[in-house]
Amino acid sequence: MPQSVCWDVFKGSDVTGLLPSGGGKVTVDEDPAFDPYSTTRDSANCVLYVDGNTKFLVSVKRHASTQTIDWSTWDGLAPVEVPVGTKAIVWGNKNASLAGASSYVACDSSAPGPTKFLELEVVAQSAPDTKRARATLKKQIQDFTKYASSELECSAR
Repeated sequence: MPQSVCWDVFKGSDVTGLLPSGGGKVTVDEDPAFDPYSTTRDSANCVLYVDGNTKFLVSVKRHASTQTIDWSTWDGLAPVEVPVGTKAIVWGNKNASLAGASSYVACDSSAPGPTKFLELEVVAQSAPDTKRARATLKKQIQDFTKYASSELECSAR
């Protein structure tokens, strides 16, 4: 595992705790760093695979309004609010086969282009422990949101 992954936002050691135990070959597929004011891409993803299977996914996506941000998929996975960004949640099912965290932040409304909000998401598949996974994912969405606020020049309002 690299020391840091996904645009150097996450420590490899933190991500390792969300991966299934037993090891396996870890590979990382990372889109170029995201520019929220570029007109060529509306999202970027970073995926960690273990033995070719997706186990950790990070994404950032631009939105023109909050009306296009839909987290209803996570309603059945016991979402809990996280104090970061404009809004954030951490969610996961009891057997930890799927856990994650989502947030969004407002961007500079006077900036040119369609980006008014950035949606951020961190997802772990087959995390070994739900309670620990939720705590780790909570910290990760807080770190990712802070990254978006400083590096991508979007901040909570």
